[in-house]
Amino acid sequence: MSLTELTTIVPPPAHPIDPGDAPGWKTIERLLLLGDIPTDLFDLVHAYGTGFFMVETRNAIKITNPFSDEYWPWVVYTCRIHRRTKESAASNVAHAFPFGVYPDSIGLFPIGTDSDGGTLYWYTEGRSSQWPLLANPPGYRTFERFDMSLTTFLAKSFTGEVHCCLWKNTLEDRPRVFFKSTKSLNPME
Repeated sequence: MSLTELTTIVPPPAHPIDPGDAPGWKTIERLLLLGDIPTDLFDLVHAYGTGFFMVETRNAIKITNPFSDEYWPWVVYTCRIHRRTKESAASNVAHAFPFGVYPDSIGLFPIGTDSDGGTLYWYTEGRSSQWPLLANPPGYRTFERFDMSLTTFLAKSFTGEVHCCLWKNTLEDRPRVFFKSTKSLNPME
């Protein structure tokens, strides 16, 4: 699956907010210091822009758009929280946080969240085209790994082909999913 399959399942908006362009993408890659970032994120935000994948009235899934104003503050804030969690867990081996956190060269890089407090990451080890996705519901105890691209993961989640710990009760009966374009941080506005 790819962006084509995702756009068939969830049509993108006619006029996406902050869709970005190829030169801007190269600038983002330079600023992040991660090398090449998986291109399907660019494809996704170029098609959908800024907003939420709305799962009827049950959940809102946001893949944070690198071209939006909220992106950098969100990445910094999210990584700061995870670094603090890792540091506090380090003293208790039984509850140790098992990953490095950006800006570590190998570790978790946040790419999205949902309205229930779950987070979706890339694990930045090896070539970016091979980075797995890690899903983490609130609480930091479980990380579920998916060895597929972001657009494939979303498409398969929305069709019920993939069951993710973040949305196990949200997507199991294949509800209607649509995209809501908005700059708001609140999907219900």
